[in-house]
Amino acid sequence: MEEKQVEIEKQREIGRLAFNVMQKLSFVRESCTPAELEAVQLICSEIRKIGIVPEVEEFMMDHAVIHQASLKFGGKTYEAGGYMMSGSTPESGIWAPFHYAQDAEEADLMDAKGKIVLLNRRLTPEVYERLIRAQVKGFITFTGTIIDDRSKTDLPDCELYDWARKFGVIPGINLRAEDALALVKENPKEVVLKLTQEEGQWPAHNIIAEVPGTEENGETIVLGGHYDSAQFSPGVYDNGAGSAILIELLKYFKEHPAKRNLKFIWFSAEERGLVGSKAFVKAHEEELKQIRFMINVDLAAPLLGADKACVMADQSLCHMIDYLAKEVGFPITVRQSIYSSDSIPFTDAGIPAVNFFRVGIEGGVKIHHRNDDLNQVGFDNLSRTTAFILLFCQRMLNSAVFPVPEKIPEKIIEDIDVYLKRKTKEEA
Repeated sequence: MEEKQVEIEKQREIGRLAFNVMQKLSFVRESCTPAELEAVQLICSEIRKIGIVPEVEEFMMDHAVIHQASLKFGGKTYEAGGYMMSGSTPESGIWAPFHYAQDAEEADLMDAKGKIVLLNRRLTPEVYERLIRAQVKGFITFTGTIIDDRSKTDLPDCELYDWARKFGVIPGINLRAEDALALVKENPKEVVLKLTQEEGQWPAHNIIAEVPGTEENGETIVLGGHYDSAQFSPGVYDNGAGSAILIELLKYFKEHPAKRNLKFIWFSAEERGLVGSKAFVKAHEEELKQIRFMINVDLAAPLLGADKACVMADQSLCHMIDYLAKEVGFPITVRQSIYSSDSIPFTDAGIPAVNFFRVGIEGGVKIHHRNDDLNQVGFDNLSRTTAFILLFCQRMLNSAVFPVPEKIPEKIIEDIDVYLKRKTKEEA
């Protein structure tokens, strides 16, 4: 009993340190903004306290500053979020007939030429290509629900990603669901869509820290997670908590080096489409040959939630994690699946990965939302998750023979192709 109490106290000490770092990161940290640089300085300061000199690696990415975005109909102007990188209208906007295109199937778009269309759904390559073929003049999506309280919700900007822009550029805006309902109810003959923005290439930054292994086997394990947050969100759960866990793991392995080399990476611009991790993989193609495995931490600490692991590797790793969790009594659900985070570019490059996360339940904390704050997270949850990830790392990083096969399962490869919009589900 006394030995178990000692282990509990060690675990709580890890939790206290991680919680302190998470509190410091509880502010909006959008990539390509001054707040991103503030977060970089904070994380680098924590790394230096451990006795390691961090490396800040700059990369350039598509970015835009929205100056105005709105829709006018029925004599009233409605605020909107803009689609970054979808071009600008004239200052006076574009006037065009309105068409409710519903799910943007071909039948929905038969009479859409030259019109501004409202969609029920998010953009996909198939949907956007149909909009281009239909020669629509502008498009509208909507977010939230029709019962949202405007004073407690925000209206986010969106982005027209490169997979869409290859078909062409159409100006787009994003309305609140309540305003989309009003638009369909009124069904005006014409609407005025305004969107002006400053587009270009902006700098963003990944942060890297390394701990050499005790054995010269050349293998490197990456431990990563993103530190940026979504627009309007303090990003405590997503992913200040994961960033804090990485700091504590770095501190532990600096004091207790593992057999294998460790590379810790805090990625920027995950919320913009995994841009930071994609940039790292592209810039380090030769180095990838030495990277044996990737451990990603994205989402942690919600009071209402449950711990999960998504394995992007051989099924045997699922059994290993499940066995380890049962051994120490840690409740976690494990499945072989891709996970929408910074592990994707690594596994796409042939590196097996696992994603650890504690996900909030429906009705609790929401990602990409202003309520992702310190009120929604708990010290004990962060502590338990950190302790289990540390235990997993100790087993994996110090194994005599690395236990995870290098081959990526075909289903994972197919799912990544679909996720990265290289194939449709039907093609995969």
